[in-house]
Amino acid sequence: MRPMRITRTRGLAILVALATLLAIAPASASALTLHRGWSAKIGSSGSNGTIALKIYTNDVGTIAYSRKGLRAHATYAVQIRNGTCSSVGTIVARPPSVVTSSTGTVA
Repeated sequence: MRPMRITRTRGLAILVALATLLAIAPASASALTLHRGWSAKIGSSGSNGTIALKIYTNDVGTIAYSRKGLRAHATYAVQIRNGTCSSVGTIVARPPSVVTSSTGTVA
């Protein structure tokens, strides 16, 4: 009769340990991997600022603005277009507008 109790106790201990390990197992991590990046200087040698656009493999993107020399407290619409500066293409995205500071900058 005694070996039966030890087996049940061990089985219960293993079951509790397994349940504990499953409860605290780390969630899978999905690192952001840069898929495409684009940046541009605005004005002569970037005198009016820069813009950087990054697209990640999970289809999320970021836009970083560093603009200066704009009107103070003004709202500017943002458009992402196909094409080049000399041959502007169709609009592919319209991110939220940006508002300049009291000194005419966006950061």
